[in-house]
Amino acid sequence: ISDCMEMDAIKKFYGTVNGVLAAMKAGVDLVFVSQTPALAAEAMQNARRAAENGELDLAELDVSVQRLLEAKAQCAAMQPKTLGDEAACRARAEEVRAASITAVHLPQGGMPALGDNPLFLGCADYRSTIASNGESSGFTFPEEMRRHADKGTALVTDKDPGDAEIAEVVSQAAAHSCIVLGTYNGHILQGQLRLAKALAATGLPMILVALRNPYDLRNMPDHVAALAGWEYTRPLFDALWPVLNGTARPTGKLPLLTLTKAAK
Repeated sequence: ISDCMEMDAIKKFYGTVNGVLAAMKAGVDLVFVSQTPALAAEAMQNARRAAENGELDLAELDVSVQRLLEAKAQCAAMQPKTLGDEAACRARAEEVRAASITAVHLPQGGMPALGDNPLFLGCADYRSTIASNGESSGFTFPEEMRRHADKGTALVTDKDPGDAEIAEVVSQAAAHSCIVLGTYNGHILQGQLRLAKALAATGLPMILVALRNPYDLRNMPDHVAALAGWEYTRPLFDALWPVLNGTARPTGKLPLLTLTKAAK
């Protein structure tokens, strides 16, 4: 089974239509073109021509079709299973979520203390990919964390802040005991990373939480605590709070070793 063949790694370097045919030649049984119907139709016609002129092995295609039919039959035969007590299942999900929070880097003294007047900031969620939900969740990272802390200030920033906003935020940060910044695809919307680095340059204790991809955590100063949270959800914020207030330790393991200080 392929991922979407409209991803840039395929689309930019090979072309979606050519990528689909190459995947089929390589033996992929189920190839996805998940966003653009016209591209899916073009890829299908291209595959048909390749089959007709012998470029694709018909016997291999028959094997793929048989595998798909067998998988469908297995799914159709499945009976609903009782997963157990709902409360227990939810509790286990919370345990897994909390255990996934990862310290990509901690300062020498460990997690910075929030102090009496922390500043919680970051953008609201938004449709981060074409495949993501289209509607906003209606809550924000800074406001949720301010609610947990019951002290300090919540500041909702733009998803791609410009120089003027960054300068204003840095000015406001000076009065606070600690900065807690949540980023959401900052490696793509670079204004978020410029904001992170400008806040880090103040020298204030700082915690940076990547709320989607952990790439946002690269190249931060040593005094910044860098955490991978992996998602922009209320359950994650609930699980994150004990880590921020020092009553729990982040126990997740980072699969992307190049992000660690040691790997650099």
